[in-house]
Amino acid sequence: MHLNYKIGALLLLLAVGGCSANSTPLFLKAEKRPTHNVEIVEGQPKHKYKAVKELSVSLKKGNPQYAYVGKLDVADEMKRQALALGANAVINVKYEDQFWSWTDWGTVSGTGLAVKYLD
Repeated sequence: MHLNYKIGALLLLLAVGGCSANSTPLFLKAEKRPTHNVEIVEGQPKHKYKAVKELSVSLKKGNPQYAYVGKLDVADEMKRQALALGANAVINVKYEDQFWSWTDWGTVSGTGLAVKYLD
C-alpha cells in the first residue's frame, strides 16, 4: 500500500515540477526593469535623437522557453537591450516571422536602432 503513495507522490511532483530544467517561460525569466519607458517606433520618430546601437533579436519557436513567441516578445527583448544601453527608444523597427520547416518551428525576428532622445 505504501508503494502506491510513493508512486502517486512521484507522479504529482513530475506533473507540478516538470521534467525539464529549461522550461521556464520567457516572461518569468525577464528582468523586472521598467521597460515601459522604452518606446518602440516602426519608422522615424518625431523627436531628435542620437543613435546608440543597432539591435537584432531572433527568438526560435518550439523551444519550451519560447513556445509561443510573437512580435511582442521580440519588442520586449529589444526594449530590455535598449534599456541596458541607456537608450529610451528603438526606431525603424522591422519584424519578420519565419514559419516552420522540416527542421524547426520557425523564428520571430526583429531589427531596430536603439536611440537616446535629445529633447
